[in-house]
Amino acid sequence: MDYSNSTQFDVFDIYRRFSDIKSGNINSFREGADMFNDDAEKIKFSREAMAQLLKVVDLSVNERIMMLDELHKLMLHLNIMGDFSEFSNFYDFVFFMCRENGQKNITVS
Repeated sequence: MDYSNSTQFDVFDIYRRFSDIKSGNINSFREGADMFNDDAEKIKFSREAMAQLLKVVDLSVNERIMMLDELHKLMLHLNIMGDFSEFSNFYDFVFFMCRENGQKNITVS
């Protein structure tokens, strides 16, 4: 779960990590992840993993405009037109990337 070594922003890697955490594929983050006692531990670990990932994003992205350019590149690479689940995941990822820490929704004016 330690992403502190990653200082360069790679939207494809961040998206992969985000998708793994969201899908519950925590085996890629912790050896013996199947040893969790219950769902509460998995949820806690997922929240911590998302918080760590958000720190990586905050440390590696200097300008929001660059982030939007990177999100556009990712969108062009993904097949979101015919796959609702991929579109939904990408939508959640954009929200994750664009919100302020702890923000529950984004206001567009």
